[in-house]
Amino acid sequence: MLAIGRWYAPRILLRRAASCTTTRKATTCSAVTTRRRKEGEMVTLIVATTTDAASLGPASALLAMPGWLPGPSLQEIPSFKHGEVRLLKHDNSIISEDHLDKRWEELTGEVVEEAIFLSKHTAVSNRPSLTVHPIGVPHLRDDEVPPQGGKPGWAAPPSPRIGPWLRLLKTIAQSHNLIPEFEVTLEATHHGPEINSPTMFVEIGSTEEHWKRQDAAQVVASLIWEGLGLGGGVKVGDWNRNDGNNKVLLGIGGGHYAPRHMDIVRNDGVWVGHLLSGYALPMEDPGKSKAQGNAKDVGGTWKHAIKVAYEVTKSSFPGGEVLAHLDQKSFKSWQKNAITEFLTEQNIKIGKPDLETFISSQLTSSSGKLSTNFLLGQAGQFTVHHRKIGKRVFFSNRLGKVERSQNSRRDSQGTVFHRLSSRLLDSITMAMTSRLVFLIAFLVASSCTTEAMKKKKVTNIQFYMHDIVSGPNPTAVKVAGQLTNSTSSNWIASTFGSIYVIDDPLTATPQMNSTLMGRAQGIYAMASQQDEFSLLMTITYGFISGRYNGSSFSVVGRNPVMNEVREMPIVGGTGIFRLASGYCLAHTYSMNEMDAVIGYNATLIHY
Repeated sequence: MLAIGRWYAPRILLRRAASCTTTRKATTCSAVTTRRRKEGEMVTLIVATTTDAASLGPASALLAMPGWLPGPSLQEIPSFKHGEVRLLKHDNSIISEDHLDKRWEELTGEVVEEAIFLSKHTAVSNRPSLTVHPIGVPHLRDDEVPPQGGKPGWAAPPSPRIGPWLRLLKTIAQSHNLIPEFEVTLEATHHGPEINSPTMFVEIGSTEEHWKRQDAAQVVASLIWEGLGLGGGVKVGDWNRNDGNNKVLLGIGGGHYAPRHMDIVRNDGVWVGHLLSGYALPMEDPGKSKAQGNAKDVGGTWKHAIKVAYEVTKSSFPGGEVLAHLDQKSFKSWQKNAITEFLTEQNIKIGKPDLETFISSQLTSSSGKLSTNFLLGQAGQFTVHHRKIGKRVFFSNRLGKVERSQNSRRDSQGTVFHRLSSRLLDSITMAMTSRLVFLIAFLVASSCTTEAMKKKKVTNIQFYMHDIVSGPNPTAVKVAGQLTNSTSSNWIASTFGSIYVIDDPLTATPQMNSTLMGRAQGIYAMASQQDEFSLLMTITYGFISGRYNGSSFSVVGRNPVMNEVREMPIVGGTGIFRLASGYCLAHTYSMNEMDAVIGYNATLIHY
């Protein structure tokens, strides 16, 4: 018996966990309700390893962002915490540390709601890539040794964030100008480590050169920062906020990069579960009976793989409708027949979570019994099912030709009934046509608006500002201030009105000798008279190296410098940040009397 799944509904008084166990004969899930022990019990676990540059780079970039504090050590593995997020950094292979969720809960009492692993990706093509995928080896037999961790026949529950984060990852990569150099894609379910919490891997590929790329590391760090709402924004990929879209794709068949499934997942609103590629569906050729392809005649572990993948996907998406999406072209006819038959036996629906627009309207006759349903299809055609008289009318996307096919049984009145039906149908046709014209106009206008919105970009930048007041070469100089009350016991009141002009260097890391990214130029003024020490900032951050060379953005706002994290508005920019808006988060990294190193994480929306 092997526990392979659980799900948790965070921020509620009761936690309802679905625990799945599997054997070669059956996979069973049972619901267990337990009380939350403490507020903040549910946490997200981020796992990185120091042995992998593609794992350490994003972890280091993430930890350089404001708000992280040291946490308890897990068997000599250091941890860091930020709100409800915990980051572990161990020294072993990323696929070798099993049951980190259970071990963390035993150490801290905190339940791991989800786990996100940072890792490298390798590919024969050596193409630069950013990938996300679920994990597991459900197709392996009990006597097989998993080549890359995990346990035979097991799969971890997939993180519900996989689909939304894939789309967010592409957006962030575009804002960092990594596309088209880097491909952003899904990978099929594969490898370990063994874990029972909803899990996803985020990887950088595909060579050592790419694994060490700082821009790629920054993209992955920004994905986690924005995706988990660490900067104060809304979390991305929260299943509990699915807005009624409860269909989940279970991918079956195809290659490792799941191209047919990717065609669907790249659309907004699509949720993703496990993705079983062809190699994860071992099917033994039934020989003479292969023309029929009966499920019972086809040996191999493919049935177990599908059952496990389906059950743990269901556990990750409570209340969701899991749809098996088949890569039809990747199967031979006997394989497709066997899989389809098996899915039917298991009551697993076959389909896809598409974005077709369903429009329902009610046209009522004098008797109040006439009902019509509209379906807008992918080919731009409208199908109307006339329940009263059993006719179908197909409207071409040009709204010109109307083809009618009659399938109703004429009653004893024969021709009279037929004529009445035809006239009634003509009336319906005219009413529908006017509504369809309006609908198409609305869709075109919406499409134009959407295209215009797509022109906006979101860029995340991290840097450190060195504000030096003391010494022979200060970068911040006082140009105005009070002449009285200089000996006041209230230091804040005595500095009120002081104005400094700054020309502070901006570096890539907290060390002054690290890469010079630009300079912060402007003024800040002491704006407090009472207990809280705050500044009024009017500063332009200009960049002199890297991809942002020649561009700048400006910040105007209040900075309560004694707070751990301060948020200030971005009010404009130049160069590639022209017409920018957004916000920046400031965190004091170190302070020596009045000299300070301040970490900045800026999120800009621009064209």
